[in-house]
Amino acid sequence: MKTPDDYSISMAYSYKDSQELAMYYNDSAKDYDGFADSVGYVLPRKVAKIAAGYLNKYDTVIDIGCGTGILGVEINSLKDGLHIHGVDISSEMISIAYRKQKPSGVRHYEKLYHIDISENNGPQDNKYDFMVSSGTFTTGHLDGKHLSKILESMKAGSFAVFSVKSDHFDESGFMDSLLGLEISRLIEIIDISEVDSYENSGYSALSKIISIKIN
Repeated sequence: MKTPDDYSISMAYSYKDSQELAMYYNDSAKDYDGFADSVGYVLPRKVAKIAAGYLNKYDTVIDIGCGTGILGVEINSLKDGLHIHGVDISSEMISIAYRKQKPSGVRHYEKLYHIDISENNGPQDNKYDFMVSSGTFTTGHLDGKHLSKILESMKAGSFAVFSVKSDHFDESGFMDSLLGLEISRLIEIIDISEVDSYENSGYSALSKIISIKIN
């Protein structure tokens, strides 16, 4: 089995400019699903499994950094009747997510937004019941300070389940951001667990999966 190093995945963590990051993902979009399969990238599946424990039928869900839609497909395989929207910095990734359909022919994502969350709030034409994210709160992408902006798109009483790369969680002071939001009574921390993002005997990368309630 190949590892992410074979695909120079470290480049994704090296960009400081969001426009360069978008170009990287645009260039990688057509091969991304194949890459994820070939290296045993299972973090979206693990996020979806935890999220399914909190999701209700007919919830409207926002997927932050949806990419090619791997997470949305995983969630729809576990829960029926959801209304999933996605946000991503890469127009090419969004195009692939748009084309993904359920066996019924219905698209996995009802709406997709080309938005740079590092510079903007989430979509404002909806208030969401649930937020999910896999692989986006990571080095060179989003950190704890972006979370409060995203929460503006959420309903009171909604939930969020999202991953944060473990070393990024520690180095960026993500726990301090969470505790600050909790002290301000904006969120309640439900659970923080740690998983391996890969099923790959030659590679390991730990991520936190965080579950919160939004007040």
